[in-house]
Order: sequence, then C-alpha cells, then structure tokens
Amino acid sequence: MKSRLLALALAVTLLASCSLLSQPWVEFTSPDGSFSASFPETPEEQTQSIDTAAGPITLHGFTVDRGYIAYAVMYSDFPSDLIQQGDPDLLLDGGVDGAVTNVQGNLVSKTTISLDGHPGREFTIESDAQQVTVKGRIFLVDNRLYQVIVVIAEGGSFESETAKFLDSFTLVR
Repeated sequence: MKSRLLALALAVTLLASCSLLSQPWVEFTSPDGSFSASFPETPEEQTQSIDTAAGPITLHGFTVDRGYIAYAVMYSDFPSDLIQQGDPDLLLDGGVDGAVTNVQGNLVSKTTISLDGHPGREFTIESDAQQVTVKGRIFLVDNRLYQVIVVIAEGGSFESETAKFLDSFTLVR
C-alpha cells in the first residue's frame, strides 16, 4: 500500500512539474535595462549596491525562483572611463571567475561569444558545496555588464528550459 501511495505521489508531482513547464512564458522587457527576455512568469525586480574598487555599483536583478530552478538577468553600469581604459576580456573573465567563487564551484566550461557585436562569455559551473549547476552568459555592452543566469538544483536537468531562457535574451535600444 505504501509503495502505491508513493508511486501516486511521484506521478502527481511529475504531472504538476510538467504542466508548470508547458505553461506559456512571459516576454519581459526592461526599458531601463534595455533588454528583453522570456521568463516562466513575471520576474521579481531587486536592486543592490555593491562596493567595488571603482566605487559603489548598483546591481539590478530580475529573477524567477521556482526552488528547483532559478532564472535571472542582472546588469550593472560601470564608470565609462574604467571600461575605456580596461580590457573587456579581463572584465568578462573576471565576471565568470566571480560567479565560480560566489557558488564555491568549479568551472566546467567557458566559451567566448558575442551578442550583436558585443563581447561575451558562456559558462557552466558545478558546485558541490551549493548543490547546483549554474549556466550563464555575460555580455559587455558599452559600460553595462549583463549577466543571464540559470541555477539548477543538483540532479535537475532542464536543458530545453535553460536554452529557451538563455537564447531569449536580447538587447532593446
């Protein structure tokens, strides 16, 4: 009897998960952020001030957290003179390194990419400490650094949803 109840509970959970994944996604546009992306639902907006060597930087975040998977687009504007004097590759690689450090993970892959002629990186991080896999893309557009990230709980495999989200990110000018 217990095994039948367990099987029924598992079936109900799987059906509920499938129905959540098949629901239409929301096309979200941030006029201030100059980007658009498809989320599984309307994202929650947050801002945070971060102290850096260049002074305080405001991080704008747009997230949907479903517990087993989270989607986020974040952006920060850096001082223009800092970007003009610096090396974009160092900033992008530093962004990936920072993500690895933040989740106490290991870099699985990193590829040089671009979006509308703007330099970027695509990466995958695995973190045993946090029990997550992080897949993301970062882009440097003028003095703005965009981060498009999916965080997947250990054991989860949401390849099509991850690709759908990452591929949906576009610049709006």
